[in-house]
Amino acid sequence: MTEETKFARLAGVGYAVIFALALHANLGLLGPAPATDDPEGLLRFVREQAGTVRLATAELLVVTGADVYVAWALYRLIAPAASALNALSTLFRLTYTVAQFVVILHLPAAVQLATAPADDPALQSVLVAQEVARYHLGFTLTLVFFGVHLLLLGLLIARTRPLPTAIGALVALAGLAYVGHGLGTLLAPEFFLANESVVMLAMFVPALAGEGLLLLWLLFGPIQAVRSATESQRNAGSIA
Repeated sequence: MTEETKFARLAGVGYAVIFALALHANLGLLGPAPATDDPEGLLRFVREQAGTVRLATAELLVVTGADVYVAWALYRLIAPAASALNALSTLFRLTYTVAQFVVILHLPAAVQLATAPADDPALQSVLVAQEVARYHLGFTLTLVFFGVHLLLLGLLIARTRPLPTAIGALVALAGLAYVGHGLGTLLAPEFFLANESVVMLAMFVPALAGEGLLLLWLLFGPIQAVRSATESQRNAGSIA
């Protein structure tokens, strides 16, 4: 097994952990929660399902650890051929991970508020809804950093060729979808809220295609020796 294959497989395992736990936490455990515009229902859910919310929090914290691991493995995969751009891509992923860690802490804060005695239940429900809303908004905004990471990673894959160029293009497209979703939520929240189903579909389809194929190829696909930027330019010139 080559060094490139070893680090690709390690990154693939980490990605599988991220996919499984993030989907289970956000969709399986937190998915049934009422929307934040129903603070009374949300308070009741968080209070009655406090253990579920705590489990989701634990899984998401494991995801942040897996993100650091994947960032390291991807950096090592491409390190022989690219340095500055590879480091920048890794930096954006680590920035996303740190921001996610902070955002996740809104969930246990919501549980603490929901399970504490309160003289004003109406105020308590509003405070819980605010914490959950901060989690959702923060989760979306931090995807901008992750999207930039994917854009750079897609470019690196296309330049150094450890994986097929088509996968690099799809990964970059997934990055654009994340960046567009995050910035759109920040700059045009009314439009994104009014067209939520279309917006989510526009993000999830390229994200699932790009990251899904990346995961499968890292785990099972043939990994090539990375090419330096000089080699890529030379090959491009010879083809021309």
